[in-house]
Amino acid sequence: MGPRQVQPREYGGTTVLGRAWSGLASFFSEFTGGPAYRKGTARTARKPKVLKTELQKRAKSVTIKPEPKELKRERTQLKAKRPVEQFEKDANWNSVLKDEEVDHDSDEKQATVSPASRVDAITKATEGEKQGGRRKERRHPLEPEAVSRKRKHLLFMNPGTEKILEAARALKLGQPLPVWAQPFAAHLSEEGGRLYFDNLPMASKEEKREAVKLSYFDPKGASTILPITDALRTQFANVTKNDVRNVLRSLETYQLNFRRRLPAKVLGRMVLNKPGVIMMDTFFPSRKVDGWFGNYSCLCCMDAWSRYSRVYVNEKKDKETIGKGMERFLAEFASKGHLPRMVLMDKGSELKAAGKAIEKYRQKPGNMVHNSVTGQPVLMVENMQSQYQRRMAVFRTASLTDDPSVIMDDISEHLNNQRRPDRGNLTPVQLLTLSADERKVINLKYKDKTVIPEVKGLRKLEIGHSVRVLLMTRKEQLDTSKKGFRPKWSRKVFTVLKKRALQLNPNNFRYFVGSNTSYYRHELLWVPKETDKEVIRGLVGSKSSLVVEAGTEGSDEESYSHSLSD
Repeated sequence: MGPRQVQPREYGGTTVLGRAWSGLASFFSEFTGGPAYRKGTARTARKPKVLKTELQKRAKSVTIKPEPKELKRERTQLKAKRPVEQFEKDANWNSVLKDEEVDHDSDEKQATVSPASRVDAITKATEGEKQGGRRKERRHPLEPEAVSRKRKHLLFMNPGTEKILEAARALKLGQPLPVWAQPFAAHLSEEGGRLYFDNLPMASKEEKREAVKLSYFDPKGASTILPITDALRTQFANVTKNDVRNVLRSLETYQLNFRRRLPAKVLGRMVLNKPGVIMMDTFFPSRKVDGWFGNYSCLCCMDAWSRYSRVYVNEKKDKETIGKGMERFLAEFASKGHLPRMVLMDKGSELKAAGKAIEKYRQKPGNMVHNSVTGQPVLMVENMQSQYQRRMAVFRTASLTDDPSVIMDDISEHLNNQRRPDRGNLTPVQLLTLSADERKVINLKYKDKTVIPEVKGLRKLEIGHSVRVLLMTRKEQLDTSKKGFRPKWSRKVFTVLKKRALQLNPNNFRYFVGSNTSYYRHELLWVPKETDKEVIRGLVGSKSSLVVEAGTEGSDEESYSHSLSD
């Protein structure tokens, strides 16, 4: 029989195995549970002696005293439900009210409000918030009164004159209201055959037009859409912003003084695949502004594709002198192996010699000289002119010369031998030496993918629309130095006959309103078919508002005459 097996007790015993198991369990418990704490005591870490020493060197700690008993008592009383009379007995009852809970009205009204009513209002507001309600937002005394929801609904429907008369007739005879007026039955009333909405009269279409015109032609009245709308909404219940806008845009005076829009940065693009399109323009170095000697006129000629250019300085601006410069450039350009095909320029009188100069290079019938209406093609040559003038300014600023003819040929040579990144990094001189196949490779590298929309905020024009034409040239449109408020639109009303998308810019159009006349969108003003030319007179007074009239006592004119006599 073998030795008797002794079963160890759980988690301990007298055997070695029990004691080992008990120690292991105790170690695991201490490891997972953290340091041991006495039951019922707070877990506070022991502070090291070094920290206690440092604290002694510092200032003494300040213990925060508890709140006063009075504040605690007031706070407890506010939380508890009790009668208002008991609450008013407290001496400091008003000190616990928050500013946002007090109705800030006039002093007269505050004097009539009792403390009990204030507490009652605060209690009701608090209970409403607890139940999911929303406290009513208070309006500033100077803030205009908001339009009610029902009135907004009425303005959205905007019933016409016939519907208004129909509802007024139904109320007068005691008949059922029309369908459109049934949602507003509680707000509508009738008096003297006129329909009222919340005691404000409902205006007909003719009354709206008359009211808008009275305000527009009155020096004391508003003249723009929103102010007129705000003023008329205090007189009539059914005046909308669209009503005012439509009336104003139908007035001839409003149309003629309508503000213009600035042109887009790029309106059209030219498709140029080879040399031969010559652009010409003139500029004048100023003696007064820039300090150049003499009164020179500079003729700038360039090939649009290669940007090969020359500037010729002339002492005269007449047609013959400018024509000699044109002939000189065309002959030089033809010597490069390319014939000029057409000339683009503005309508300057000094450029009329271009027709005679290019006639000798004619290869097929047709017009070889084209004038730009808006100046868009000329912008290329104007950009080239700016490069010349920026280069010229260096030598004038440094006082190296005041004669532009001395440096112009050298500047031309430099620009003609300057690389063009958009043309394969080749210079204008190199571009003119390429063959037809080599030009195709260069043209494939240059692709303008920019999409430019028409001027934003303007109504789309279609064939048959009535328009007025902007009375400003393209240069005047871009010139910000000339300011004024004279009428900018034509008195004559035109009709859009056709529209044509621009090349490489299909989102922009040329609009034709005549035989050979075209305009961009910003140069046309849409107007309604019917224009109101009637002007309301008699609203402008004859009283002068001069501070001191001429010739009266104390005027500047009189004092000036006295000083001369003295």
